[in-house]
Amino acid sequence: MRPRSTFLAGFCLAVAGFAPVVAAQGFERALPDGTVAFVGIDDLAKMREGFSTSKFGDLWRDDACAPMREAATGWFDLMSEMTVREAGYDPFALLDAVKGPLGLAVLELTEPRKTGERSVTMGGAFCVLADVGDGGEAVIAQIDRALEKAAATGKFTRSADTAGDVEVTVLDLGDAQDEDRMQVRFGLAGNVFVSVIASASVADRDHFGSIVEGLNTAPDDALVDGDAFSRSLAADERVGMRAFVDTPSLVSRVRALIALEGQDAEQQKVLDGLGLDGLGVISMFSENIVSAGESQARLDWSGQGAIVSCLTALLPAGEPGLFELVPETAVDAYDVHFDLKAGFERITSTMKDLGAITDEDLNLNLSMVEQDIGLSIRDDLLANLGHEVAWFTAPVEDEMQGLPGTEDAPSNFAVIVRLADGKKLATLVDDLLTKSGMAAGRKRTDFQGVNIDSLPIPGVGAANFAFTDELLVFSLSSELLQAVLRRSAGSSELPNLLGNDAVAELIDAMPKSASMFTVTEEAARIKSVAAVLRASIGAMPAMMRDDPENADADTKRMMELMRKFEIPSDDVIEKHISGYGVNAVVVGPDGIRFQAKQ
Repeated sequence: MRPRSTFLAGFCLAVAGFAPVVAAQGFERALPDGTVAFVGIDDLAKMREGFSTSKFGDLWRDDACAPMREAATGWFDLMSEMTVREAGYDPFALLDAVKGPLGLAVLELTEPRKTGERSVTMGGAFCVLADVGDGGEAVIAQIDRALEKAAATGKFTRSADTAGDVEVTVLDLGDAQDEDRMQVRFGLAGNVFVSVIASASVADRDHFGSIVEGLNTAPDDALVDGDAFSRSLAADERVGMRAFVDTPSLVSRVRALIALEGQDAEQQKVLDGLGLDGLGVISMFSENIVSAGESQARLDWSGQGAIVSCLTALLPAGEPGLFELVPETAVDAYDVHFDLKAGFERITSTMKDLGAITDEDLNLNLSMVEQDIGLSIRDDLLANLGHEVAWFTAPVEDEMQGLPGTEDAPSNFAVIVRLADGKKLATLVDDLLTKSGMAAGRKRTDFQGVNIDSLPIPGVGAANFAFTDELLVFSLSSELLQAVLRRSAGSSELPNLLGNDAVAELIDAMPKSASMFTVTEEAARIKSVAAVLRASIGAMPAMMRDDPENADADTKRMMELMRKFEIPSDDVIEKHISGYGVNAVVVGPDGIRFQAKQ
């Protein structure tokens, strides 16, 4: 039962957002260079071991988690029994059989073609590769039992073939005359289970045989040696999880599909203007970050098409300067760099270039809005925003200032916006509140020489905001708003997020400037997931929790397991989970890059 328990633990805590990792690089060494997409785990068995020795594994083994473990194990056992009974195989046993590398790949996508006046089809070939150690025969036996049950449907024919010294089972799905029929080939190449699924249009190409040969000889023209793959993050030499997508190949297929369906000159102009041909590969690598580690993802692009130019204008890069105003107690915080004026100009210019809007329409719409609100969108609003905004969640001492639903551990959020001219925007907001009649309900207080305005919000409390020369601060909690203002006044003795040594170390490992930075306290993240699960279980309809007389045996067992399922308390979670995670996203003319470190 141990392998099952390990898998269950990984499944139940996967929502925590970690990406556990593994051993030596895997099947990218056996796949052909033309592979369109690949996702691989280098060693699934070591991924399980990594979980077992991690802080998440410690939490899973805590006695307080026994009800959750027992209910989850019972649920998986029930699902296994039902699947074996109905389909003849146990899906969880198949997963447990994987001992080393695991890989999924799109080997090729064919040129799309018309099959009717309004229908278009596209074929391809896909594969699954898994190192099953010495359990290969058991895996094949399970699949054979499943096929025996499925054979009664008559929806496939079965035959046998060979690839080198590998015995191959061949399944032809669909009518022999059906152009959309599929063929499945699977077998054991040593300790590797190989399966290739191909459409009829490519079934005559020996993808299965070439992969089997690649497993034996590691050919020079393998995916791992290709120029695109070797320049991507998926080529990282460390052991981990990796992914690779040849985006240009996908774009070419999309273009071919659009061409077959027909497009006029205006549609072609829009398609060209988007700059899709400048997209490069998508790649990802993640090492073992169950306890500490790093993940990276990247979308490469080139050129200055509409997508690239609009994003780079809207999301410039910079340092997370506003984190200095965030209290050290924050459980999560975000710092985003933006240039709404540049982004607005770039986006509207692109829309005009693509024929989506005219100068006359744009100016008319802006004039109407500006007349209604009494200020210039471009000059008064967009130009005044100082290219950086931060928001965070933090605990509050006054439980009356916590958000609804946080009574046990009251917390609230705050937003900080950097301004070019705070006094000017404050005057404009005053004018708007007066014109709308909302100023009558406003309460204004002085805090260290800064006006804090509060507007009542029924059922929530009050919306509090304040302007300084350089900032707009907003919060539903005056306590958090005041905490930000104290730090903005230069009170160096007050601890802030950048003063947290653990956070500072992680941020230092990120790019020095990025479009977005995110800091998350790990225990808070797990507790928030736990809170959602508790609420979901609590809101379960009574009919699902009761034991109706007409329920069958499986349903009764499921309901009994639901009644026993119990999420551990926040205190138990906090006992095992600690530390921070930091993410950075960089948007630039050469692509989008994501990096996470824990």
